[in-house]
Amino acid sequence: MSARPRIWERLASSYDDLEWNRRTDQEIYLEIQRQRPMWLRIGNFYRRNLSLLRMLPPGQLVLWKLEHFGDDAANAVRMLISSGLQPESFVAELFASGHTIVPYTFTTTGRDNLVRDVPLLRTMDIQILPLAHNMLIRRAGRTELRASLGLGEDDILVGAGGRLFPEKGIDEIATWFLRQRIDAHLLCSAIPADDRQSVESVRIDWQTRSGTSDSARLHLRFGHYDQPDWMSSFYAAIDVMLVNSMTDSWGRMASEAITLGVPAIVRRADCGTNELAPNVVLVNGFEQLSTAEFAAAFDQARKRASRLQEYMAAHYDISVVRRQFHELLREYVPASHRAEFIDLAAELHPSVDRMLTF
Repeated sequence: MSARPRIWERLASSYDDLEWNRRTDQEIYLEIQRQRPMWLRIGNFYRRNLSLLRMLPPGQLVLWKLEHFGDDAANAVRMLISSGLQPESFVAELFASGHTIVPYTFTTTGRDNLVRDVPLLRTMDIQILPLAHNMLIRRAGRTELRASLGLGEDDILVGAGGRLFPEKGIDEIATWFLRQRIDAHLLCSAIPADDRQSVESVRIDWQTRSGTSDSARLHLRFGHYDQPDWMSSFYAAIDVMLVNSMTDSWGRMASEAITLGVPAIVRRADCGTNELAPNVVLVNGFEQLSTAEFAAAFDQARKRASRLQEYMAAHYDISVVRRQFHELLREYVPASHRAEFIDLAAELHPSVDRMLTF
């Protein structure tokens, strides 16, 4: 007897980027038909989520990723919402779509903020699923990168990075560092906020703000998202990571640094960076941080680094989050399809693992 044809070919496919995805809804729909995923993941409050789901037969299993970036930065985006869209109306239409909708976010702080800002979400069972860590550090890259900056093994290299938005606080770190008499160098791995920024223009801006013309201790590199080889070398090379963000749904650079055993000093803020692990060293920003306070925080961070690394591995390793992901999905799969779900979950698909890290 021939085997019964499979209804689904993979556990899940992700379309959480629909707001800026250049493909048409029809092209995405046809791709879904080819991939035949049991689950679809959509993201945030994007109008195209609704238009895509209208094209699908009722009963689709849908994982809805929600992000809240906190409230501490003035005029910063708190949630990702299509222009002109009312979140409450979106939620009502989404849950009336005829599909099984399972909302989730990364942290309890994010969930609390979401239900406060979108009251209709209080009636929904919003699950918590953290982001997974899935990057290996290549310690061999430490010497080469430091040497390229003219640094030896005994020199102190401070790290910072992220997109150059004001609410990420990288400008504050750089100008604070240039004002201080700290026997160290600063390496910033930055993503420009717009096309007008260049490494030279940002360096000049930081020098002007700090009131100094000497920026020899400052090293700035522009890059983009998803550069695992460079970021691995970056974390291997630095001796301490400074995170000054006031808005993050998770806090990737804080999470990656701590997971890889890099001592970290993090700004106290109502956002994801403060919920990654207990006993992360927190400061009230960097602008007013004295040299002595920095030294004390650095010493604390070094002492706590190994314990925090153990915590992160136990809670956010890809194998741990993958298991949580499977447990979450299984709860919503009809009993008649549990066997197919188990088979699909056992097939470790790279695209599914990638979903868990973003």
